Amino acid sequence: MPPVHLSSKSISQLTSIHSYISEASSPQIATRYVNAILDECESLQVFPNRGTLRKKNDPSLRSISFRRRVLIFYRIRKRSVEITAVFYGGQNLKQDL
Repeated sequence: MPPVHLSSKSISQLTSIHSYISEASSPQIATRYVNAILDECESLQVFPNRGTLRKKNDPSLRSISFRRRVLIFYRIRKRSVEITAVFYGGQNLKQDL
């Protein structure tokens, strides 16, 4: 099974999601939610091709949704899966992707 790696951009986005949820509810809820996102990312080890193909000219870019609020973008590499971006809520995907 290929290892899953998070890009620096996706780590930054997860940190922002944690901060947002911490302020809106509580740090404990934010930690549980972000950990659940990370578990979903790790699940890509088992079947990385399950995501939706995002760009016809880049067959390695895919996405999966998580709890209807999060989109996880990733690339399938030869020996790994790279999480490239994690979007929460209504962020502008075209601008940020």
